Amino acid sequence: MAVFTSLTTNLFTVTLVLEAYNAIYQYIEFYYNRKRMHGALGYLSPARFAKKFTDKSVA
Repeated sequence: MAVFTSLTTNLFTVTLVLEAYNAIYQYIEFYYNRKRMHGALGYLSPARFAKKFTDKSVA
């Protein structure tokens, strides 16, 4: 019984760690990196840089 309790506790902890990792990853990839200005992109956000690039490509 003690092994089962330990296993259940460890699975619960792993689930919380994976959920935290996924939440942090989503924040960085889908919000932070798309909003912040990048020096390598002329201090534009990646979304603005892509729009500027596609606008020039079409013209």
